[in-house]
This record gives sequence, structure tokens and C-alpha cells, in this order.
Amino acid sequence: MQHELSVKQIPAKMLYPTLLALLEEAEENGDDNLANKIAKISDWIEDCKTGLLTAKKLVGHFLRQFIADTWTYLDLNYPSDEQLKAELLNDMTDADKYWYEQVFPAWLAKEDDKLPIWENKIMNGLSGADNDYLEQLAKALKDRQDVAYLMRYIADFSMATDMIVSYHRQRACSLQLTTMQLKYCDEKIQKWQDNLHYWQIDRGIFVSFDPTEKAERIINQVLWKIKNLKEGEYLQLEPR
Repeated sequence: MQHELSVKQIPAKMLYPTLLALLEEAEENGDDNLANKIAKISDWIEDCKTGLLTAKKLVGHFLRQFIADTWTYLDLNYPSDEQLKAELLNDMTDADKYWYEQVFPAWLAKEDDKLPIWENKIMNGLSGADNDYLEQLAKALKDRQDVAYLMRYIADFSMATDMIVSYHRQRACSLQLTTMQLKYCDEKIQKWQDNLHYWQIDRGIFVSFDPTEKAERIINQVLWKIKNLKEGEYLQLEPR
């Protein structure tokens, strides 16, 4: 998408000023939920030097992702041109629409107790989002014309969602992956379900996978589950 491409060009020294400009725009539009989240993220990096933001790759990735999402959210909700808004929606996948129309607004509207926790962790070098196998799954999905998917740090760290996936233009679904066997995951699964309920994510699959298994095999089983997933249903899958 256009914003995702252009935001990559923002140098580290402009990340904080860009957030302040977005904060001003959110306040001008009377969007208290958006302004509150931008303010929290701006305060987090207010004292960071440019060199630090350049060195902290994961922090930079998150900030650019958040800025791109904020630009898109503003264009959808406070468009200066309805034609441009229509073109933006037309260019979106079903996974994109689900994120921008439902999940991202839910995150803006609700308190995120995990935000300060994972902000601190990624500032100190957490690389949990950089999962090699998850990248293999993403690559396998990218090659399919009938699938749309999306990955976000906010979804990963706050919503127990490694991927948001739409299959055959159905309503998108949350995927959470773990290498732990399901029989040891009772507590983890309950927390996952509670998390999805809180963020109003009403379709989810908890996948326990063997990292030695080919990504394509895992994907085929996941997509079959997505195709048959009902509204408000949370399933577990262990393709071993």
C-alpha cells in the first residue's frame, strides 16, 4: 500500500516530529482515541536520540508501521477526498480492511495494558517478532492468489495474533502459532481466547506446529480450518 511504501523513506530523525504532526491532526479531528495512543508512543521516544532510533531496528520498524497505519486510518475516517478514500479501499485486501475497519480502531478505543511492557522490551532488543518459521509461512501464503494476510507488531505483542489471514474473501481470522504441544497449552490457550475476546476478534485458530514440518503443509491445514471456521469460533490445530 502507498503509505507502507512511503513511510519507509522517513529517516530516524523525523520519526518523532512525524508523530507530533499526526497527534496534531488527530486532535484537530477530535479523535481522542487516536490522539491518546499517539501521545503515549510519542512520550516513549521523546528523549531518544536519532542514533539510538537508528540502532534500534525493531523500534524503528514498529514506529514506521504505526505511522503508516495512522495515515491510512486518518484517510479512511477523515478523508479530504472521497474519491481517494474509495481508491484506497479498492486497493485493500480483505485482511487490510479487517485491520483498518475493526481491529486497529478497537486497539485505539481500548486500554492496552501490554503496550508499556512490550515498548520496553523492544527498546531493549526483543526480537520475538522475527520468527524464521513465521516468515516461511508468510512466504507460502504470499504465493497464493486466494489468500490475503497481514502481520503487525501491535497484533503480535498485544493481541496474541501472529497473523491476520483471509481465505477466499471470507472474514479474516487471527492465527497464533506455538511450537509447544497442545496438551501443554491449556493456560496459554485460555489467555489467547481471553485476549481475542477483549479485542473483539471473533475468529481465531491456535496452531501448535512442528518447525521441522514444511510450511506449505501447515498452511494447507490452516486454510482448510479457516474455510470452515464459524463466526465467534476459536479452534486449536496440531498438524503433526
